[in-house]
Amino acid sequence: VASLNGVANTTSTFEGIEAESALRFVVRDAKGRESRPAAVVVRASQPPLLHAAATAGLLWSATAMAGLMALAVTTYAVYRAWANWRKAIKAQERQKRADRLRVIEAALGVCTLHYVAALVPFPRLRRMRRLRPHETLRDRGELKILDTYDDFVDWARTTPTVFVSHQWLGDDEPDPDDEHIRATVLACEKLCRDKDIDPEQLHVWIDYCSIPQNNPRLQRLAVGTLAVYASVCSHFIAVTPNLEHSRGGHVGPETYRERGWCRVEQYARVMVAGTRETYVACDGDLIHVHDLANWFEDLVFVYEANFTNGDEDRPKLVDVCIGVWMVAKIRAWVDPVLEDTLAHIRAHRARVFPNEYFEGLDDVAEDISAKVPLSQADYDALEAQHEGPAAPYMTELRVRFEALRERLRQRLSDHDRAGRRDAKGSLAKLPRPGSPRHGAPPRAKWVVCAR
Repeated sequence: VASLNGVANTTSTFEGIEAESALRFVVRDAKGRESRPAAVVVRASQPPLLHAAATAGLLWSATAMAGLMALAVTTYAVYRAWANWRKAIKAQERQKRADRLRVIEAALGVCTLHYVAALVPFPRLRRMRRLRPHETLRDRGELKILDTYDDFVDWARTTPTVFVSHQWLGDDEPDPDDEHIRATVLACEKLCRDKDIDPEQLHVWIDYCSIPQNNPRLQRLAVGTLAVYASVCSHFIAVTPNLEHSRGGHVGPETYRERGWCRVEQYARVMVAGTRETYVACDGDLIHVHDLANWFEDLVFVYEANFTNGDEDRPKLVDVCIGVWMVAKIRAWVDPVLEDTLAHIRAHRARVFPNEYFEGLDDVAEDISAKVPLSQADYDALEAQHEGPAAPYMTELRVRFEALRERLRQRLSDHDRAGRRDAKGSLAKLPRPGSPRHGAPPRAKWVVCAR
């Protein structure tokens, strides 16, 4: 460059200069005289093609890194989705087995005494001026106690028994004015006259005297056994006198049919033992239920009935209703009247088994009951039970249900052990064919955190 023309901060480009070249610049003015050295900055740049190649390489590297990171994130997301799906499938399988086990336990509840059967001898009931709570009669030794289902059934075959169902006339006690006890005694006396029963031999089951009132846990066990009490007793009487409730309002047959606990007791009786020896007592009359039009029309809609403490009482009845439903489906094979009731239930499944409480347990019960095998002897026992007072077929059904329960418990136990292995996040390597471990459960070899 001959001259910078005196312009400061001038930038010039020199082609073909090596990056390591040593340059010396002398600045002269227009007359050729040397001036003080100017500040000169020399930057050696790469050729345009080399610069473009480097830029492209950086872009490819960045793209590759981004792709690898995206692949890693996607792989992890897929793995998490797979792990969650696998966990959900296992949870569903376990829930299905747990539901089946619960249904079978409920069916066993129809032929098992979770709490003892406590009945009042009728001569003692006659002498009582008012209903006494269970604990009082128990402590006085005034109850007939039977500890097992088999003992109860065997004893009821030779001893006349009656299950009394009635609507409470008070909020905290069933009979504040001692009117129901008189109606109950009159109904039992008429039953003894009509059926030629010795009153001295008759025993009465009535809720306030037969169910614990002070211990909620024992009370819940007794409530879970209502189906047994109602079905094993040789007679069933719904005591429905026309009276006044302690809070005001008329009480009679119509209000009795609207009460939740009264529906449960009738439901258990009819579905397990049929309508044999089932009566309604009202103002001195003892009427068989077959002679009452539409008496059973709303009977199956237990959860639409009136409860004093509905939020607490309705969940307690799920197992009772499911167990009764299972046994009734088996009994229906020899009882055409019951088959009509079951058809009525199927037509109104959502009302009989509201999903809010049952959550599909009725479907599980129907599936299991259809797979319970019965022999010709079982059918004969069902026929005998349909015509007589005892329930001999329930013992055989109990054996079948207990076998199913043990199998399900074993499967749940195996599932729990497998679940504990999976909870550690083990990813098992399958043994190759021909190896000693081939066909055996996989052994954990690689461990990946799954939590």
